[in-house]
Amino acid sequence: MPLYLVRWPDLSACIVRARDEENLYEILDELSDASDCKHWIYNGPLWIEFELPVTMNTPPSSERLDHPLQRDQLMFDGIEDYLKSSGGLTLSTACADTASEMERAVMERCFPFAAEAVDAALTHLEEAETPPSAAVMRVMVDDIKEALLRELNTYIAGSWQAAARWRSK
Repeated sequence: MPLYLVRWPDLSACIVRARDEENLYEILDELSDASDCKHWIYNGPLWIEFELPVTMNTPPSSERLDHPLQRDQLMFDGIEDYLKSSGGLTLSTACADTASEMERAVMERCFPFAAEAVDAALTHLEEAETPPSAAVMRVMVDDIKEALLRELNTYIAGSWQAAARWRSK
């Protein structure tokens, strides 16, 4: 079954495994109407971290190789909060090259205008010999805001269509 990269009309995207496009839309409809989504088969890098949202504490002696860790030395915080939150996992990307490549691939495919504007700003910041002035920073921020607005054209158009349908009732 292929993985699909899905761009929602807002500034969000997801990766979903589905048998085919029909199955993809059935899955996406679990969350919201997917008629304004764009999607592509995704064959790029993939690295997603799953973590239990509890904190494990180990004694300082656990850092010494000559003192093996014992079960009774482990302490946990946050278990009650975890139960109150209905027991879900925390998802994130790793601080690894493959995860960075995945983020880049998703950004370029799903948010091309934002990717270009962010790249330009980061390149400018990396090449600058001094920190940017407030005016230069404002220009970079404005460029990224404009790119984000371009990314939201479908979202904005959808709100106009919804308002027109509502008024016609």
